Amino acid sequence: MKLAYLFISILQIIIATSTRVSAQEVCIEVKDREHLPNEIYENLKDYKAILIGEMHGTNESPQYVEGMVNLWLDAGRKVILGIEIYGIEQDKIDSFLSTGDFSIIQKMPYFNLRIQYGVSSKAMANLIKSCYGKPNLKIVCLDITDYRRTHNKDSMLAVCINNTLKSNPGCTMITLTGNIHNKLDSTHFGKTMGYLLYTMPNCILSRKGIASFDVVFDSGTAWCCQPDCGIHHESSYSTWKTDNCKYDNFFRMDENGNMVLYTRKITASLPLNP
Repeated sequence: MKLAYLFISILQIIIATSTRVSAQEVCIEVKDREHLPNEIYENLKDYKAILIGEMHGTNESPQYVEGMVNLWLDAGRKVILGIEIYGIEQDKIDSFLSTGDFSIIQKMPYFNLRIQYGVSSKAMANLIKSCYGKPNLKIVCLDITDYRRTHNKDSMLAVCINNTLKSNPGCTMITLTGNIHNKLDSTHFGKTMGYLLYTMPNCILSRKGIASFDVVFDSGTAWCCQPDCGIHHESSYSTWKTDNCKYDNFFRMDENGNMVLYTRKITASLPLNP
C-alpha cells in the first residue's frame, strides 16, 4: 500500500512539473494587431520594460506596438511609449498630445528627412496619432540627440530609458526600435540598448525585468533604402512556426522564455511625407 501511495505521489509530481513546463510554451493567435488578446498581457504583465525590435518601413510593427500599449492601458496601467525619434523633437510630440493637431506631426523634421529610410513612415505617424487622448500614456523620444552627431547611440537610448523610468515610478516602458537595439545578449550584437539597460552603472532594471522580442515574418514588402529607397521584397526563415502555431499572426513564447510577435506577410509603409 505504501508503495502504491509512493507511486501516485511521484506521478502527481511528474504531472505537475509537466504542466508547468508546457504552460511556459505559449502560442496566442492575434486577429487584430491593434487590439491584442488579453492572454498576451497576462504573460508579460510583470515586466517593467518591453523592448520590441522591428525592420523599419512596415505597417505591422507599429500596429503591434499600438496593440501592446492598448493592453496595458486597458488593464489600468501607466505606460510610457519610447520611440526611436530624436530628443529635439520631444516638444512637438508633447504639443501634439496636448492639442491633437496632427499637422504638428506632419511638419516635424523627423517626418521630413531628406532620405526617407523607413522610420518616418505613415505607420509610425499613425502610432503616434493613436496615442492622443489616452490617459496614463506618455511618449518619450529616445534618441537624446541627432544620431549623426554621436557614435554611442545605444548607450544614449539606454540612459534615456533608465532616466525616464526613474522619473516615472510605476510606469511600464514599451519601446519600438530597430531590431538590434532591443537585444539583451552582447555576444553577437555588442553593447546594445537592451544589454546596457541591466548592466550600465546606476541601472534600475534587472535582466529578468526586461522582455525583448522582434516582429518576425515569412515574406512581404518593406520601405527601405537598400540598395535604393523604395518598396523592396523581403523574406525570412521562419523558425517560430510549429504544428501547434499555424496562425497568420501570433504571439509566441517558447519553453526558454524566448518571445516573438509574428505576422506571415509584412506590407510596406510609405513615408508620411514622400
